[in-house]
Order: sequence, then structure tokens, then C-alpha cells
Amino acid sequence: MGVDMNVYGRASAASAARFYLVPHYIYDKGILHLDLGFRISAAMLKGVKTKNQIIYPDLHLNLAVIPEAMRLYVNVGGGEKLNSYASLVDSNHHLDLSYAMGDKLLLFTPTIERVSAELGLEGRISGFFSYNLRGGYVNYQTSPLDAAIEVSSGRYLPYIGYSSYQKCYAALDMELDVQAFRLDGTVSYTHSWGIAGNMFAPAALYGDVEALYNWRKRIYAGVDCVFASSRSNSAGVKVPGY
Repeated sequence: MGVDMNVYGRASAASAARFYLVPHYIYDKGILHLDLGFRISAAMLKGVKTKNQIIYPDLHLNLAVIPEAMRLYVNVGGGEKLNSYASLVDSNHHLDLSYAMGDKLLLFTPTIERVSAELGLEGRISGFFSYNLRGGYVNYQTSPLDAAIEVSSGRYLPYIGYSSYQKCYAALDMELDVQAFRLDGTVSYTHSWGIAGNMFAPAALYGDVEALYNWRKRIYAGVDCVFASSRSNSAGVKVPGY
């Protein structure tokens, strides 16, 4: 069981809290690890209870295809997540309180995930290469998204909007580490639908890759690259890819 809470001062005068209880049963034998449970959860935004479904699945299955080297896993979950100012800025470094469009409390609306399901295969080859190939589905009751509002002819301002939507995704996480050289990163493809208003869907293609070289573990030099495909909303406003 647990409690999460975010409280802000006069600048935003906002507070949010999440209460949860997760009873579960664990079975662990041989190559099988099974964790069966459910989540009882509720979130509140400045004393007002959000509309959510209260009970969510919390199921995890791990099967060691090759012990200590490869495993197949299935995760089914759901629940609430608090959106702190720090987490919102981490996803968009340009964000400030003006993105609330006058409703600073709305900015911190909790994310509510009705249900999610993920199937993955992860493992390693020798001691220098590891991978995690995964795909899944998520159904959001509400989740923060980038948005744009027209304030005058052809002039738009950015803000954070909240919408229900669904998405399917496939992703690959990998790491190559051979003494003096390390390469790691994530590449994902996402298909989203059911987004309301002038909000932008997550980028279809997204990646974050880093390469690092070290000379005798004394001098380090590296480069990293974050990339995403372009996005458009229902009003025809476009965010270029980068």
C-alpha cells in the first residue's frame, strides 16, 4: 500500500494525491514466475476525487526461456499516475505555468490508465550485449498531451491538454558494452487514436540513442541523439520532426 502526494505553493496553488493498495499472490517455481494481483487506487486533485474505475489489473508473468540469458514476459496493469511539475518539464523543457492556459490546477491532472498489456522478450548475449523487444496496448481514461490554441489569425500558443485515447506500440531497448565502447538506446513506433480537440498524438517514431568511448576509463567522449517524427493535430497545426 502507498500514498503519493504533490503539493505546490502560491504560484500554482495546486495539490494532488494518490492512494493505492495492491494485494497479490506470487508463485515462483523453476522457469516460471507468476505474480497475480489487482490494484485498488484512487486519486484526488486539490480535494476533488477524480473519476476513475477504482480497481485495476496487476498481473505479471515471467518465463525463463534460457535461464539467466533470455526470458519471455507478460504484464497487464492499470491505475493512476501523478503528473508533477518536474515530470511535465522533463517531457517538454519549454513548459512553464503559462501552459495551463489560466487553469493551473488542470495542469496537474493525474493520468488514469484504464488497462495496459505488454508482451516482451528480453535477454543478453554473452556479457556485452543486452536487449528488450516489447510491444503492447494502452487505454487511457485521461493523459497529458501537447496541444496548440489559436489566439489570433495564424498565431498559436502551446498548452497541455488532457484526453482519453488508445495506443499500440512496439519498441526495442538495447545496450552494447565492450570495454572501451558503449552503445545504448531505445527506438519505438506508436500508433494512437481517439484523441480529442487540438491535441497532438505522441510521435509515431521516437528514438534516444547514445554512444560513449572511454580511454582507459580516464577520458570519456560521446554523442547522443534524440529523434522524433513530425506530428499534426485536427486543426492542421504541425510540429516538425527533429
